[in-house]
Amino acid sequence: MKYPALIGLAVCGCVTSGSQNIRPIAEEVIEASQRVLWTASLRALTNQGLPLRFSDPDEGIIETEYVDISQFQQAAAQYPSAERLVRFRFLLREDPEGEGTVLAVQGIYSPFRSGLSNTRRGERAVPRDHPAAGLIQRMVADARKIAEGG
Repeated sequence: MKYPALIGLAVCGCVTSGSQNIRPIAEEVIEASQRVLWTASLRALTNQGLPLRFSDPDEGIIETEYVDISQFQQAAAQYPSAERLVRFRFLLREDPEGEGTVLAVQGIYSPFRSGLSNTRRGERAVPRDHPAAGLIQRMVADARKIAEGG
């Protein structure tokens, strides 16, 4: 085989497609340990009434199920149904500069979702002007306040 490295890159590109490349709507350093901020983030998320899909404190991940965002933001009622179904992913990691923990929150929707597939391939980041972005900002503020003892 003449170009094994190119084939390897092509395969890797296919494997990494999907929601792994989604940029967060909010990302900031919060002065708290990862464990404290994980607990605060979980509480901020559940305080909104969002259903939990997955959580792993060791990996620093919290994900919700898909929800119709119009339940939380009235402005979303005018969006097509595929754009109203959103899920959230909280990603936590130690700040490389030692200032606390980095909290990144993604808003994810699947505009081409057929309803029959669990694949993440068609998932996209919600735009920054989507109503889910406001809810994300509110949850990050709540998580910060809870983590800092407020």
